[in-house]
Amino acid sequence: MSNTGKFADRTPGISASGLTSALANESSAACLDYPEPPPTADNIKTWRKSLKNEPGKVIIHPGMQGDTQPEGRTYGRLNYKDASTTDLMNWEPKSEMLAMMRDKQESIYASTKAEPLGRSMDRGHVLPAHMSSDQFAFGKPGNRGNGGSKEALFPAESTNDEKGGAHSLYLKSHADYNPGEQKRRGYDWDSTGIDPVKHRFGVSEKMAMGGGSEEVMKAMDPTLTLGERSHVVSSTVENFKDFANAELGACKNLGLGKPAGLPEEHAYGVKSSGVDDWGTGECIKGAYTDEGQKPDKDLGTTLRPGWRNQVAPGDDERKFGVPGVRTDIAPPRTRSVADHQNYGDEPGSFAVMYPSKFAVNGVDELDFNSPMSKDKLKKIIQIAFPDVDDATFDKVYAAGSAAHEGDEFISVETWRAAYNQM
Repeated sequence: MSNTGKFADRTPGISASGLTSALANESSAACLDYPEPPPTADNIKTWRKSLKNEPGKVIIHPGMQGDTQPEGRTYGRLNYKDASTTDLMNWEPKSEMLAMMRDKQESIYASTKAEPLGRSMDRGHVLPAHMSSDQFAFGKPGNRGNGGSKEALFPAESTNDEKGGAHSLYLKSHADYNPGEQKRRGYDWDSTGIDPVKHRFGVSEKMAMGGGSEEVMKAMDPTLTLGERSHVVSSTVENFKDFANAELGACKNLGLGKPAGLPEEHAYGVKSSGVDDWGTGECIKGAYTDEGQKPDKDLGTTLRPGWRNQVAPGDDERKFGVPGVRTDIAPPRTRSVADHQNYGDEPGSFAVMYPSKFAVNGVDELDFNSPMSKDKLKKIIQIAFPDVDDATFDKVYAAGSAAHEGDEFISVETWRAAYNQM
């Protein structure tokens, strides 16, 4: 068997390449049938953790997996019948005699002597005579005059730590100033004649309005950047600030200076108005002439000779090009994966969204209406209808073939329709 006769050989002088459909294990089912992996070797499987977690299996050390137990050898001790389960569970003595015998047997142990049941541990210490009294108690009695548990849980209110000596300690240790409290550093204000509570430090309103010292005003005014001025810092630092920082409302100082003879209102550059009459409105609306508003020559056509679709008389409704769905040609008998052409037999969006219930098994609805030979049809019917015998199949096949004018090739749907009628 081969692919001979299933497709048109357009290059008979060149040998065909690829694999034929007659080779074994080259079908889609064989490609999707993955073989089982080989099992793990026994000498490796015993050391895997998955072997230890198998349900219902006793966990054995891997080193003892291959050990065999000697015949007739058992481990452990045989169960002697001298003590039953009832006697072991009911161990409490049932009489005073049995209790006395048990106490006598237990008296030989050191734990029984040192820790008798119901009493404190006896360590053999000899206590003084005054400690033998029932009124004796260890420890020192507390002074109940200072208060009881209530005072311990709810102590009395402490002194106010926001003023006085406690507040001074917190200022020294934590700098804990009260809200709105003025910081005091221990200066001797009496020697200066200044009351820090009433005195106001800084520039007064009079100096801010021009009534203060002229030298102080020059030093505090940052706008006096030209001409003679008083520098609080070094001149090197001040000159660096003039070049490094840009002054608000002025050009950056590049060290070029101002050329002599230029007026104060001089501006560099060319004015935008007067050079071109076009403005923003002309750019948005446009001011083209009638000739400039005409469409381009190549709009909707081509200027290259030999590439124009010239419609002949009578072909006004002719559609040029090749249709996407080629219903004008017959599809090949054997479809190829490399064939991307649509022949009009592909399912639509409805079939893609709602596929057939047989699509999972690789069966399409068209397969039920495809004509096939009697032997192939019989194999399908015997699987689908196991109760139909050969005589019934032949009778239904003859009725279906007669409905198609004696055609020997009928479909599954034709046979099923004839079977339902009978």
